[in-house]
Amino acid sequence: MGKICSRCKQEKDIGDFQRDKSSSTGYKYYCKECAKKSSQVLYKKHHEKVNTKHKEWVKNHKEEWQEYYRDYIKENKDKLIAWKKKKAQENIERRIQRIKRNREENM
Repeated sequence: MGKICSRCKQEKDIGDFQRDKSSSTGYKYYCKECAKKSSQVLYKKHHEKVNTKHKEWVKNHKEEWQEYYRDYIKENKDKLIAWKKKKAQENIERRIQRIKRNREENM
């Protein structure tokens, strides 16, 4: 069963649409891909406001945030280790330059 996205006008599988109880079909009128693009555009437009609100929320819910962060680290340990290794490999030249600079300064 397919559905036509009202934004990109393409017929897509029903699984490509988010659920929406208020809609007559039970799904949003635009596909997940269009929703993602729309969300990215809005974030770029209002990122400062979003970041400010997030920082304020974290400040007001410090314990809740710390608990969430601890749980995230526990659940995604392998993913985070892989990410750190990738970043270290990408920045190896900068790390080598920093080490050389520190050696020269300390001699």
